[in-house]
Amino acid sequence: MNHNEYTSLWNLQKKFLLTGVPFVTYQLPGSHQPVTLLTHSPLLRLEPDMPLPQGKPGFIMAPFNPDDPKVWLSTDRVLTGTMFPVKNSNLFTEPDFLSQPDSQPQALPPSLPSTTSKEVYQYQLENILKTFHQGDLKKVVLSRVINIPFVSQQMAPSLFDVLIHKYPEAFVYLLSFPGYGAWLGASPELLLAAQSNGPALTSIETMALAGTRKAVTGEATGSLADGKTENTSIIGSKEQITEPNWGEKEKDEHLWVSNYIMQQLKDTGCSNISVSDTHTAQAGNVQHLRTDFKALIHPHSIPNLIHKLHPTPAVCGWPKLQALQMIRNTEKHDRSYYSGYLGPVNQELLSPSREQTSTSPEQHPQDPSSPSQETLSPSEDQSSPLPEPSIKLYVNLRCMQLNGQRAVIYVGSGITEASDAGDEWDETTHKSLTLLTEIEKLSNE
Repeated sequence: MNHNEYTSLWNLQKKFLLTGVPFVTYQLPGSHQPVTLLTHSPLLRLEPDMPLPQGKPGFIMAPFNPDDPKVWLSTDRVLTGTMFPVKNSNLFTEPDFLSQPDSQPQALPPSLPSTTSKEVYQYQLENILKTFHQGDLKKVVLSRVINIPFVSQQMAPSLFDVLIHKYPEAFVYLLSFPGYGAWLGASPELLLAAQSNGPALTSIETMALAGTRKAVTGEATGSLADGKTENTSIIGSKEQITEPNWGEKEKDEHLWVSNYIMQQLKDTGCSNISVSDTHTAQAGNVQHLRTDFKALIHPHSIPNLIHKLHPTPAVCGWPKLQALQMIRNTEKHDRSYYSGYLGPVNQELLSPSREQTSTSPEQHPQDPSSPSQETLSPSEDQSSPLPEPSIKLYVNLRCMQLNGQRAVIYVGSGITEASDAGDEWDETTHKSLTLLTEIEKLSNE
């Protein structure tokens, strides 16, 4: 094989970041194939009350603030894998893929906030603790940012490659949406997965992922993909969480999130609700308590369920509205898309194009000796009914925002009446190591 006839995902990502081509590359938990979505169309700005585009494949990115607009990328081309033949595809030479469409947002990339100092973070935390004695507020998720040198075009593709291999059970992504920014992350938390279960019902999955501790060496944990014995009763007390070595604060946090999710499932008319045992899940350098939920829902109720779930108490606090207001009054930075949600929608509406090749998926992106690729495009066959939509949305955690030669990493911690300022700072530090450790390695290569 002539290596010059192939190009790598790594090279494509570099080119797209440099030229401003809208794209997203992601790898789903448990998968071994990254998927890259490209568009000829302008990015869509969806106001909070606007539903997702019907019957179209795409990718959604929503901010933390539920009152701010979401961004939608309509899928015109899909690349699966890490190596792609150049000679049989016009993708790499078409001007409209290598320049920003005129109808794309022309705003400058969002500026990056400065690093949150330890003194500022602890001052904010102490002020939050004082409010717990003055009302119903029980938990607030306080976040901070770490501003670092990071040459996006050079380092982001390499970091994406590292993360998909090191965290195969996370949702790993790299995207650039001109006018909205560039982001990269490895999220352990599913917000909502939905798949048709017939014309009237859709199967859904979600999870409560709350309560955090530093990873305990040698302790058995549940993989983020493990199935657990299901029951039909919601966890009601801390005594029902039998996982070892978890404190009362972490159990409280988890119960608030679990009970909140159950209530939203009931309020949106879900049926056949099942709840897993609570188990310990590894997520990078930390562990979380995790409870999985499954249910059936009418497809028309899915947008309402997403609206009710986001933001969950795991990234906001409890009660949610009071916690959201406290975050707005306390944090000096704009969270933007950190602790929002993102993911692919309606990808089953895509069909293989006439020109495609598929070989072994177990390849390094920079190794052209063994290509792995599949080129897809939206199906134009209207002779059969379109399948019901599928959704895979993940909370945007363990993530960073990119801008030229700088980046910021966002991390947060759940503050309750039992919080210790030093412990909460340490928790955010441990979470930041998911990205910082790998960035340092890349910088030293």
